[in-house]
Amino acid sequence: MKHRINILLFLFIGFINFCCSNKKKEIFNNENCDTILPINVELDDDLISFYDIFDSISIIKLETSKESLINSIDKILFNKDTVFVMDKKQGCIFLFNSNGKYINKLSQQGNGPEEYFDLTDFTLNQKSNCIELLSAYRGIYCFDMDLKFINKVTLPDKIIPVHNFAIIDDNTRALYNTVRENRIELFNINSKTIKYFFKVPLYIYREASLGGSFTLENKEYGKAIFTQSFSNIVYSITNSKIVPLYKLDFNKYNFNINDIKPNLSQNEYDNIIRSSSFKDKHVYHFTANDYNSSIYLTQFSFSSKNELFTIIYNKSNNKYIKIKKFKEGVFFPYYPILTEDNIYAIANDTLVLNAYINSKIKEYNLITKNDLDHDMNPIVLKYKLKKH
Repeated sequence: MKHRINILLFLFIGFINFCCSNKKKEIFNNENCDTILPINVELDDDLISFYDIFDSISIIKLETSKESLINSIDKILFNKDTVFVMDKKQGCIFLFNSNGKYINKLSQQGNGPEEYFDLTDFTLNQKSNCIELLSAYRGIYCFDMDLKFINKVTLPDKIIPVHNFAIIDDNTRALYNTVRENRIELFNINSKTIKYFFKVPLYIYREASLGGSFTLENKEYGKAIFTQSFSNIVYSITNSKIVPLYKLDFNKYNFNINDIKPNLSQNEYDNIIRSSSFKDKHVYHFTANDYNSSIYLTQFSFSSKNELFTIIYNKSNNKYIKIKKFKEGVFFPYYPILTEDNIYAIANDTLVLNAYINSKIKEYNLITKNDLDHDMNPIVLKYKLKKH
């Protein structure tokens, strides 16, 4: 009798562990989603006019001076009348006005109590109206808009380094890393507690070429979004959970990382992903996944020709357009940055500028040669979206 009880107890514990295990997996990598956006990549491109999407395009020349010379734009944010540019190599955040005139820069790298050791990421706290800056091994530093130090949030040793972050609410920060299996950790500043989310196999970032770019950004108070370059799912992060917000459905061309064998060498991964057979069968590399109140915007490469397509999905009627090139002969901007009213793109050289604007567009938008001349700093293109 005692033996039978022990067996039943063992089976019961096993069942509980199995349920908890399944629940844990569901929390980490839940792909169930209520909002599905079906996209047929086999349809012909929509040959539409530039002005079917945009009202206008304008140029923001970031002023070049000894104080404002940018080595590289690692991140750029637009807030009201100010442009914020992060340059990791210089450890600076440059501030320009909406016309590109240099205002100031946050440059307090060092070992002092109000200085940051390195600059890994930054974001804007819309509620407290301050700049939050991430140092991978030191924590989060807060500065006001006059670039004066406010305070520092120290992170526990067990969750450093941190490579990117987003503000969820007053007390919660979503932390992202590339070295631990739990990619996202929710940190409560007051209680110093940590919630672990979103497991990704380590080989994806340590070995495979699928690492690529990703998005972890504030969208509104209480929520951030997260997506990875190989994933067709955009996740919502709150102070307690991470769940799919919407999913792009490419039907037979959907890609799942579980289709790739683990523990291969770097060369083996590269050979698979770079092969024509793989590229012709998968939509797997996203350069943009974002939304505002009116549209979903996604951009991805597809086919062995490495063609880049942009999808603009209208929320009001669930219709979308697939764009590679406009009637005017110019391309939709690569790596577009979406806001409520505009799309921004960065042009580092004349070749990129010529891909986005031609003589007709320059003439229609009153863009002169002087507007396009730049010494060293990149030019920012501002595309004003049509309201419909």
